[in-house]
Amino acid sequence: MKKELLKVGELVEPHSKVFQEFYDYYYHSPGILLKVEKMYTGSGHYRKSYKIRWNDGRITNEHIDFIRKVTV
Repeated sequence: MKKELLKVGELVEPHSKVFQEFYDYYYHSPGILLKVEKMYTGSGHYRKSYKIRWNDGRITNEHIDFIRKVTV
């Protein structure tokens, strides 16, 4: 089953069972999705990632599996 990509401009937050404690400590949510990018991972392989501007102004690239849309 293919994961549906989020859209540019959506409010997002980090979400991971494994890394959630790290995200809660270091990331200032929510963030705004700036761009969906293809990142080169080596050996001719690419993966999709999200470029996100977080509430504190930092901009990071995040794997699409660790980000979800903010729900109210």
